[in-house]
Amino acid sequence: MLRMLWFHLTVALQAALTSSQWPYHQIYPPVNDTDGRTPLYFATVLSFGGSSYKSVGALPGIQIALDYINREPSILPGYSLHYTLTDSQCNRQTALSSYFSQLKNPPIKIGWVGSGCSPATEPTAELTHFYNITQLSCVSSSPDLQNRERFRYYFQLVATDVLGAHGFFGIIQHFGWRKVRLVVQDENIFTATMDDLKDMLDKNAVEYTEVRFISEETVASINAFNSETRIYVMAMYSPHARDALCEAYRRGFHYPKYVIITFGWYVRQWWEMDAPSTNCTAEERAHVLLYSLAAVSSQFPREQDEYTSEPNI
Repeated sequence: MLRMLWFHLTVALQAALTSSQWPYHQIYPPVNDTDGRTPLYFATVLSFGGSSYKSVGALPGIQIALDYINREPSILPGYSLHYTLTDSQCNRQTALSSYFSQLKNPPIKIGWVGSGCSPATEPTAELTHFYNITQLSCVSSSPDLQNRERFRYYFQLVATDVLGAHGFFGIIQHFGWRKVRLVVQDENIFTATMDDLKDMLDKNAVEYTEVRFISEETVASINAFNSETRIYVMAMYSPHARDALCEAYRRGFHYPKYVIITFGWYVRQWWEMDAPSTNCTAEERAHVLLYSLAAVSSQFPREQDEYTSEPNI
């Protein structure tokens, strides 16, 4: 029964995932004490406050999936399914705190959706098999999460971001660029992708330089831009990317002489969002992005692609 339940939840999430605004509910849907069904709960942990990456846009898909499951009596006869929501802030420590809080406090959880981003998902996904709980993520895509020895009860709905290296390389190859600079936030989701990209660049005699920074650093402090390189691949979460755009604008690194390539999975109009650390305007950031490029893995197969679909997978 639980296998079929997770299959239906996965299908509904894939169909309904959206980035529109949606109300936050600590428990959703509200429990109906008069319908005679026994409520089952799973923990949902997303990042929607004070974080480097906000995944709360996945919440509408989760809510629509629950509405679909609870509306169809044949899926879970005699039961209703609900989530309990907490915030990971896309932070390892906060995610672990949310994890143990969700497990310790009632109601009992039968599953886990989260934890909002790859850095927050990895520490919780390492633990779920000890509690015999299946963990499902609709946003995390770090290549490390493919390790079945470490993450035994973990499954995800999106392709690993290491595939983005092919997109970056395809852009570089298409335009015939022979020299690039990689500006990389030191998180597994970015470093693994850039390591794959460097292998492709080496095999095709494309010269590159790389600068890495930890999340606590600012792009301005690491000399990300230099006059010897015109093509920049930025592998980082969007708050750092906004800071990088400000630094590029301040130093004159923008079109037509310079080109920036970013990930394409940032939220819409991500460059328009302001933060205390952002020291330029949205218009100035947009100016740097003029004729920039973005790479993102396609979540849907092309007609000519071969793929396998099996029941409950």
